[in-house]
Amino acid sequence: MQRNIIPSLLSVLVLFGCSDRKELLFVEGACLEQFASAGLDEEHEALRAQVRRFVDEQVRPYGDQWEEDGKVPRELLRSMGDLGLFGIITPTELGGVGMGMMGLVVLAEELGRSTFGGVTVTVMVHAAMASPHLLHAGNEEQLQRFLPGILSGE
Repeated sequence: MQRNIIPSLLSVLVLFGCSDRKELLFVEGACLEQFASAGLDEEHEALRAQVRRFVDEQVRPYGDQWEEDGKVPRELLRSMGDLGLFGIITPTELGGVGMGMMGLVVLAEELGRSTFGGVTVTVMVHAAMASPHLLHAGNEEQLQRFLPGILSGE
């Protein structure tokens, strides 16, 4: 079965097939040193390793079937919620991880590497669309009502 690859500006290095962080990119004839680690600290690299391991163990073995079925199991989302993956940009005082946008970039890159578009889209809608809008525009009642479910993968 052909898997869909979700292109993402956040995952440009993945789209160019760069798996080794020491590789060089050749873009429009110019040789550019790969700068994937720019702005990333040890915490981001630990997140990268955690998400990569999760994808290898929990997504790859089942991804083809999920793509064929057209849905991602809720159990996977709950597992990701348990790891804090839906709260990467959510401030710690609201129950999130508080890693900011670079943490979200790492999540997007590692999910994009899986090439399972359904999983990537589902997770990124939770992490990059639902929670940011709620954080920026939600009132206290809405935050208390909806944010716990978003963060937990419910």
